[in-house]
Amino acid sequence: MTRTHADKDSLASILAYINTYLKYNGKQGLLDENKALEDVMCEVLNRIYGWKLENLNHVEKNFPGIDLGDWERGIGVQVTVEKTSSKINNTIAKIVKNEVYNKFPHLKILILGDKQASYSIRNDEKIVFDDEKDIIDFVDLLDVSSRMDFQGRHKLVVFLKQELGWEAENTQLRILTYEKVQKYQEEQHKENSYITILGLHKKLPIQDAWIKLNILTEEELKRKQTETQWDFLNQYDEYSGRRSGKTYDAETLVIEPGNKVVLAGPGMGKSTLCKKLFLQAGAMNKFAIKVRLWDVAGYMREGVAFEIALCKAMCQSLAVEFTKAELAHFFSIIILDGLDECGDYRRTVAKSIAAWGYGHPYQMIIVTSRPIGYDLTELADYNHYQILPMDEWQMESSSQKLMELVQQDCEKQYQWFRKRLQNYELHKLACRSPLVLGFMVQLSLQKKDFGNSKISLYQEIVNEWLQGSSRDNEKIISEVELLYGIEAIAFYMMSHVSDEAREVYTKNNIITYVGERFIEEMEYPLLKAKKIAEQCLEFWLERGILDKGFYKGQECFLFLHLNVGEYLAACYLTKMSLKMKKEWVHNHYRENIWQETLRMAIACDYQGIFVEELIVIESKCQLPEGAVFLAAQGISESNRKNVPQELYDKMFEYCFGDNKYLSQKTAMTINCLKGAKINWHIRELESYASSEDIWKKMIAYYVILIALSDENDKLQIWARKYVIDYRKVFERNSFRPRVNDLPMAVGFLQTQGNDKELTEAIKKISFEDISVHEIEIIGKYMEAIGEGEWFNKRYEGLMAGAREFQHALVSKELGQSEERLIALLIAIFGVETSEKVEICREYSKIIAVLNYMESGISDIRWLGRDLQRKHSQEFVKLICITVDLDLEQLKKELYSLSHFGDKNSSFVSYDHTVHLHLKGEWSRCRGEVSAELLEEALSSHSGILGVCACYMAYYNIDKPDIVELLVKLFRASAEDRIVKRVGIVLKAGGYKELEVDAEERLIDDSILSFPCLFDYLSKIPDIENGHADRWLSCIEHGLAGNRYLVISALKYVLSLRKESISENIRTQLESMIKGSYNKWKKKKIRCLHCKEEVFIKPNGFCPKCSVGTELPTKYFIEALVSFSSFTMEEYIHLCSHPMSDVSAIAKRELQKIWIAAPNKLEYVIDNFEKLEYDGCIFELILQLPSQITCPYGMALKRLGMEISEEMQLIWLGNLRSLEWISAECMKTMVCESLSDESDAIRNKAMKCWLGEKDFWWENFA
Repeated sequence: MTRTHADKDSLASILAYINTYLKYNGKQGLLDENKALEDVMCEVLNRIYGWKLENLNHVEKNFPGIDLGDWERGIGVQVTVEKTSSKINNTIAKIVKNEVYNKFPHLKILILGDKQASYSIRNDEKIVFDDEKDIIDFVDLLDVSSRMDFQGRHKLVVFLKQELGWEAENTQLRILTYEKVQKYQEEQHKENSYITILGLHKKLPIQDAWIKLNILTEEELKRKQTETQWDFLNQYDEYSGRRSGKTYDAETLVIEPGNKVVLAGPGMGKSTLCKKLFLQAGAMNKFAIKVRLWDVAGYMREGVAFEIALCKAMCQSLAVEFTKAELAHFFSIIILDGLDECGDYRRTVAKSIAAWGYGHPYQMIIVTSRPIGYDLTELADYNHYQILPMDEWQMESSSQKLMELVQQDCEKQYQWFRKRLQNYELHKLACRSPLVLGFMVQLSLQKKDFGNSKISLYQEIVNEWLQGSSRDNEKIISEVELLYGIEAIAFYMMSHVSDEAREVYTKNNIITYVGERFIEEMEYPLLKAKKIAEQCLEFWLERGILDKGFYKGQECFLFLHLNVGEYLAACYLTKMSLKMKKEWVHNHYRENIWQETLRMAIACDYQGIFVEELIVIESKCQLPEGAVFLAAQGISESNRKNVPQELYDKMFEYCFGDNKYLSQKTAMTINCLKGAKINWHIRELESYASSEDIWKKMIAYYVILIALSDENDKLQIWARKYVIDYRKVFERNSFRPRVNDLPMAVGFLQTQGNDKELTEAIKKISFEDISVHEIEIIGKYMEAIGEGEWFNKRYEGLMAGAREFQHALVSKELGQSEERLIALLIAIFGVETSEKVEICREYSKIIAVLNYMESGISDIRWLGRDLQRKHSQEFVKLICITVDLDLEQLKKELYSLSHFGDKNSSFVSYDHTVHLHLKGEWSRCRGEVSAELLEEALSSHSGILGVCACYMAYYNIDKPDIVELLVKLFRASAEDRIVKRVGIVLKAGGYKELEVDAEERLIDDSILSFPCLFDYLSKIPDIENGHADRWLSCIEHGLAGNRYLVISALKYVLSLRKESISENIRTQLESMIKGSYNKWKKKKIRCLHCKEEVFIKPNGFCPKCSVGTELPTKYFIEALVSFSSFTMEEYIHLCSHPMSDVSAIAKRELQKIWIAAPNKLEYVIDNFEKLEYDGCIFELILQLPSQITCPYGMALKRLGMEISEEMQLIWLGNLRSLEWISAECMKTMVCESLSDESDAIRNKAMKCWLGEKDFWWENFA
């Protein structure tokens, strides 16, 4: 190669190296290397173009608009890595604003890399600039340098090599590493840019198909260990259904500092989230790696160290390798997917992850895992999150987006989809699993009806998988074998749900069981049977119906959703022989574990064997068994309503028997038979509907509306008759059957014609006595007949209070607060003209640090006022330095929010922010805060700024003037919020006189006392050397104050370590609390709602306005309990206290007494009638552990069955939980109670017999 060619190649390599180097360093955020390169590029431009440029930043720091200047030629050069039109337009704007064009009229832009194909520039006539000629990139430099003379080009190459240390070995290695990093990022970007949604059989761009996920912080992750497979499966299946706690957008994971663990159940989108996080890291200019920990564990099993295994796993599909040092130095985010997949190496892998993170604190590690079997021991210091299921809006918008990606013009299919999701169970499934949602979308696009039931959906899903199997497995295993295999697996799993969760669901056990079934049913030889069983297991695992997890150290197989497993087990049941079906039903129909499976088996069993057998069981039993209810519920899931007449006849008998509970339950279950071709006994129903027995009348109406659902003319007559009768019936008996009759009847009414009698009857229905759903149905009907105006007025009157609150929620004042915040940020940072920014991530960081999205309405409203104060701009600027911000991007976002934000919304940035979990690095404010600024900030009315002020104060507490200010405010401020904030800071900062100052304020009557002052008194008080009187005086002053001060004083007393207090002081303290409690019971207080001075009722409600308020009663009781001030009889009396908190304390303490001293329990039981104890005491006794109550069984039975109706109802409500009551004895007592004269006792007995629990609303009714 000639010297000329060598120099050209060297120059090209050097510029390529600079380009890659800048990309890398920019992405890692290590340094602004283009600033360091300004001098180098100044010389390069001078040598290539013959200019006389100099670095203007040496002349004036941050020279406006340009970096290099040729004073003779008037050329100004901006050196930048940013190549966008907006960057150039902003440069021009700065030059014009600062009149730089007077000295440098000709502008050049040097892009340190490759420029765009075209630009849209807003030029100014004062500047000479041509975007086609005056934007220079490295390609242009190579082109012009190729025409340089040989000596000049060679000297340029020598200069660059010297400046960059080109010949050094480490530089060459770095070049090779950059190339590897670049290749890895490009390949991974391709791999992670698409997702495949199961069921759609099509790759979709993740940018378009991403289903937005929310995450929930796990402040205290508790590993609940369960004993049976049933508990385990339910825990596994339901984990993803939780929605409580603070939620954030998943994007917070790569923005918030620190290491994380992300937990999610099966099908919730963990792996897709990992892809999204990898791409997001790239968008944030950070290099990330993403690997499956299953691969890492595989290498580690071969004896490879974790870091080497990680390097191997990340490059499995590439022809490059990374060293441990390169992994540590070049990547800032490590995404590790599937800790749960590491099997017996989970603990080892987790330890290695923790060790790597400890040794490399500048890298962020994100680990994903399933919740079951996850052990937080090794990663306890990591932040923990869980992925939440989609809400209704997310699910519907995501499904529509997916449909549009697959097929344009899909509105009809989308409406088809929405109609089918009116079924609650299907709706819940779609929200919880992107996998199931994908199948629903696919079926809807093809307009394949998956019905209105889970059964229909599951049938279609399994069929779709099987239809694909002939292509995927190339006939290695038949569809018949696949289907039978998964059904056998499901039945095996369901059959062992009561076993201890050890090795039940392991691969060997499953293969053994399923293999035996193939031998029995298909007469396969042993080896073939086991091989096919294993192929079935692997096939369904790959398809996503099965899921592999770990529990208590054991690898096990599970169903993606428990309900899918129940369906497949039901299919298995339907293929049993007639004899086996009957035996199975007899053995399992009353087991809760099997009831859902049995209902599905009924729906799938077209022969009706299960229903027939359940009818036989019901007919042979002395008491109702509930078997007919199971039969009816199963039939309701079926596409064919094959209803035996005997089933309905039995249910008809129950409907009009003498047990109202059984009557109501049966009537509601009869709804499952709607549309059946049977003899509904219409004449008998009409007779009951005309009777004077209100209960039977209502039941008859309800059954008639179901029976006539297919006969429109008759249905109209009876629906009209019922609605007209409704008010009369309701007035005569407020306790009516709780069946969904009114909305059903109104829904059946015709909207044609002018039926004045019917309209007037509806207008007389009291909206206060019916549900919101019933009101909505009435509203639709009245709108349809032209009475919409009447309904709206009636409804507005009912909802006046709610509308007033809603108006406050969306008031203009909330929007103005955010507008002021945005305006203040613009004043601080400025703006940069931009198109609309859809997601404002930098602004999102600021409001995350402010905790804006978690703040209450009052705080947000006060924020707007606080931002108008003297030092607000300076304070907000300090807040912003606590988080890393891309200021150029922030300026664009502020411009977008100020021009395109929703001015009519309570939140201007609504739909343009992400909800991040981000804490500021407040240590950056150290030494930056003045006492004057801090005093104003601490006095902010808004807690948003108040909390920020606390952080700033803490990190500046080492400054004498700051400490002086804090102490002054704590001692003398007349504002509760200021004293509380300052106290928090002083306590955290270790201020030694804090307790003395708090005591001084509490006992000094000349200055206000606040509840927060008790937070600073010692939990182990120093009451020696005469200090006891001062300490007791603090508590006494607290107990004499307002309700909040009293509550705070009592909470303090409860927090004390009593053993550190002498008996004498304890006695004084107890006496003080008793005296205060007696005074408090006679004290008037000011109601916060009606502002009246009143005696609050014992239940905590105001007698004037009936609004509840917080009282210190329960704290008085808890404090006195801690001193053992109450006798057993006093506790018994307190059990009837109208405040539930107080009665709960008394019940808790009573049970402790009885467990510790059974003789006291015996005394209560023996003297129960004589001392006329309340029924709640009897119920409390029955709720004691069975071994405690067993010795008094006969006495308790007599109290429960012979004393009063109230006692018998309590007895029946707890009967099933008494382990010392035999089944035969229970049956005898239930039979006796079913013959009682009291409706309530007969109803309770029937509920007890059917094994159904009371709910609080039933007791309330």
